[in-house]
Amino acid sequence: MRNDVESYGGNLVIVDAISNRIQKGRLPANLLSRILEYYCIENKIGYIPLYEDLNNANSNGNKTSWAFDGHFNELGTQIFAESMYRWLQNKGVGASLNN
Repeated sequence: MRNDVESYGGNLVIVDAISNRIQKGRLPANLLSRILEYYCIENKIGYIPLYEDLNNANSNGNKTSWAFDGHFNELGTQIFAESMYRWLQNKGVGASLNN
């Protein structure tokens, strides 16, 4: 899939919010996030650990998702956008976004 995306001039990026969604406990979620991160490194796939920013906001008492369905609320969406933008800037893509 990475090769297909790159053939069109894009970058495949995995956005990881797994450790923010604790369904079976923090340890399995953290382990899965770590495995996903290493998989992306080994396969030269972009990786955004979105869960880190979401967990920081949640630990400060800020809700990032709706209670009724688990989707991001306004704050969660803002955090997602900022994480993606930061990744783009770090990859040198940010300059082309400002043109």
